[in-house]
Amino acid sequence: MAGSSKGSSGSSKSGKGNYFPTSTNLWYARDYEELQELVKERSKLSGKYEGALNKTITKAVNLRNKASKKNKPLPEPADDINKYLKDGKKRPTHKLKFLIGEKVDTLDYCPEKLGELNKDIKKRQLEHNSNTQIPSVFIEFPTQLELQKAYQAVPYNDEFKKCGRYSGLAPADVIWPNLALTPNKRRAKKAIASTVLTLMIIFWSIPVAVVGAISNIDNLISQAPWLSFINNLPSVLLGLIKGLLPVVALAILMSLIPPFIKKMGKVAGCITVQEVERYCQSWFFAFQVVQSFLVMALCSSAMGAVPSIVEDPSTVLPLLAQKLPTSGNFYLAYLCFFGLTTAAALLFQLVALILAQFLGRILDGTPRAKWNRYTTLGQPFFSVLYPNMQLICVIALAYAFLVPLILGFSTITFLFLFAAFLYTLVYVMRPNLTDARGRNYASALFQLFVGLYLSEIVLVAMFVFTKNWACVALEAVVIVATAICHIYFKRIFLPVIDAVPISALKYSAGDHTFQYPMHDQGLKEIKSEGENYWHGGNQLGLTGTQHDQVLPEIKRGPSDDAHNANTVIGSDESAKQDAATNPSSSTGQLINKSDRANVDDEKSPVAEQPHTRSNGSSKNPASILTRFFSPRTDSFDRVRGLMPDAYFNYIEYNPEFLRTAYEDPAVNDEEPHIWIARDEMGLSEIEKNKALEHGVDVSDDAAIYNEKGSLEYTEFSNKIDY
Repeated sequence: MAGSSKGSSGSSKSGKGNYFPTSTNLWYARDYEELQELVKERSKLSGKYEGALNKTITKAVNLRNKASKKNKPLPEPADDINKYLKDGKKRPTHKLKFLIGEKVDTLDYCPEKLGELNKDIKKRQLEHNSNTQIPSVFIEFPTQLELQKAYQAVPYNDEFKKCGRYSGLAPADVIWPNLALTPNKRRAKKAIASTVLTLMIIFWSIPVAVVGAISNIDNLISQAPWLSFINNLPSVLLGLIKGLLPVVALAILMSLIPPFIKKMGKVAGCITVQEVERYCQSWFFAFQVVQSFLVMALCSSAMGAVPSIVEDPSTVLPLLAQKLPTSGNFYLAYLCFFGLTTAAALLFQLVALILAQFLGRILDGTPRAKWNRYTTLGQPFFSVLYPNMQLICVIALAYAFLVPLILGFSTITFLFLFAAFLYTLVYVMRPNLTDARGRNYASALFQLFVGLYLSEIVLVAMFVFTKNWACVALEAVVIVATAICHIYFKRIFLPVIDAVPISALKYSAGDHTFQYPMHDQGLKEIKSEGENYWHGGNQLGLTGTQHDQVLPEIKRGPSDDAHNANTVIGSDESAKQDAATNPSSSTGQLINKSDRANVDDEKSPVAEQPHTRSNGSSKNPASILTRFFSPRTDSFDRVRGLMPDAYFNYIEYNPEFLRTAYEDPAVNDEEPHIWIARDEMGLSEIEKNKALEHGVDVSDDAAIYNEKGSLEYTEFSNKIDY
């Protein structure tokens, strides 16, 4: 569990262990801003050096091969790199600052500067415990049960009420620079990011409005006669302009937005990658609704009504009532285009094919880049995928009353997408490196209320256009009822998304005296357990043993006992411990069915059947329709029985890894290893020795130049930091 102060003075940093006595490890976060900047500078400089060095040697190899083929004199001496760069006149250079910085020789400056940075960073890393502590802490608990008890208790302590809390975070999920932000800075940065994105939504409407006007090209031509030449185009081309061009243009415009939103999420002070992803999903959905729906619908429908409204303003309401349904034609085309092209693109993987087989050969100029291209699979970014699917739902809901045919088109679109994503996610992509634990889906469900609101607002607009005031009043009541339901659902479901009821954990561990609280998903139980935690209460009679979890007990040797004691890692006292090892070299132990012989047989009565799984059948199994319309009839055992076996494997981490797991990565950042390809002239060997004089590690292992002068990696090497 991670905690971060957000507006409260909090408690004494040395007292967290007293508040959570069952915790086994604590990592106090510290202010490493200067160290982070140095590590960032070193990483950027090493990348520049590696790229320039590989590019220069590749150029020399190609020049020599070209001269050899044409029987021209070869540069001599062969191992003098300046001979291939017009006696040093074409050596790679760069500026230390953008535009105004001093120009330096890249091959000479980088190893010298990297050597200085290595020494400075190493010194700061050894003294990292002297840095100022910040109001953030990572706490490890021995079991999921103890974690949930503490997690649920945090809001009910007066000193922690304004503190943020996160559970189940991996070290890679933390955005470390944002931990040091004070509450005032975080609020200010969040306000700035929100302002920037709001202004972007407003001004992004201009190009989107142009696309919307193009979608109604006939009316546009009638208002701008100088565009009449478009009607003289071939029918096929004219059809593409009317139907395909607006859709493609809109898709391109919207694809530029997610990377910028994620950047703003980090600027806004998000602490975890999951938080950035949720931030991106919310704002991208807002962009989609405003730009792809509202602006497009208004521009497409209002374009043809503008002349008549200008001539006779009194006809504005009837004309808008007549023209609004016509914008549904664009969305019918949009759904067809999106469903067919997205499904086809997912299956064909054209972009990946082009990058791997064509552009990759041009863009990847280092062995590391080629290795990463070959070994790295794509991963889905659900913060971008979900808003696209949500937009389809919003369009279908909003136009269901005006253009009922759109429901059929949206259904077919989802069928295509389902088939394509089912294949792609299973066989093509790797799982997302950031585990959001289903939060994207939950957020999407609540955000779909926007579709209901828009559908009701469209109905209100139609009634207003036709001056049917009785129906307007009735529909207003429906909108209020929808809002009340929305607020109610958020109130009862959002608190239980991250908190797991204690009785559910006990039931999962095999204690069938407890039941999953289906009636309210554990909302009341979570509140009562959180309140009782600080008063010494034990509402469910928990024993607190290590068997109160779905986790087998591993037989430990005597050497493991030394690591079971409570330690405060990152505190001043921990400076006396041994130097931290590299986390990347530590491994975790995977416990699966084949390892059951190593599992301790001495289990408490509570956990006699901790791994019993249901096959999903029961004496009176509910039908699919019954479970769909009444989810409470679906049993916990059946749902658990549907889960993959891989979810029941467990990992026991190496204690040495745990010692530094939640320290800032800058504290344990290794010196960069420069990877270049070996050439026959010996240039790589000379550059290796030059860099070594400054203490910079350059390796030409496992990479060579082939007969065509292209560099390629030959094998996996333990000497390379991939």
